[in-house]
Amino acid sequence: FAGIEGDLPELPVSQNALDVFMNFVAAAVVAPLVEEFIFRGVIMQPLRRYGDRFAIVVSAAVFGIAHGRPTSIVFAFLSGIIIGCAVVYSRSIWVGIIIHALNNAFSTLFTEIGSVMPDIIDTVYLLSYIAAGVIGVIAFIIYGIKYGLRMKRDTSGLSCRKKLVGFFFAVPMILSIVYYTVTIFRNIG
Repeated sequence: FAGIEGDLPELPVSQNALDVFMNFVAAAVVAPLVEEFIFRGVIMQPLRRYGDRFAIVVSAAVFGIAHGRPTSIVFAFLSGIIIGCAVVYSRSIWVGIIIHALNNAFSTLFTEIGSVMPDIIDTVYLLSYIAAGVIGVIAFIIYGIKYGLRMKRDTSGLSCRKKLVGFFFAVPMILSIVYYTVTIFRNIG
């Protein structure tokens, strides 16, 4: 993609129906609930006092980095922007959880289908994401027309540098950095 080569990590292929179900529940139910609470709740919401755009971009960047693999960072960052906007505009973290759950459900489903029918998975994957994208854009436009799309402006008067320092030295962020650092070093060793 864009001249960048890299190997995607091997995802576990289910051996039986229970594995399929457990993979689906972990990816499409548990992960969206936990991750959206952390990234759009604990991280993004306090940052909104510096303006919605700043909060969305910073929380999306942390979301991308938290996904760890270079092949996932860009997609997770862009997804974080979309989910952050959806949460801000809808004023509900549940919208973010639903979008995240649908994305993870698609990914899990396509992994399972790909293990059974590898010849057609690329076409199915592409068509599904195009359809989801078109539906998402239409829903966004309809929502915007009906409710208006306004973001809260920054009224703090702080520079971007001061906002970032305040963000990274806040207790939730320090705890997140420690947690992810320990997790990364544990997985390396």
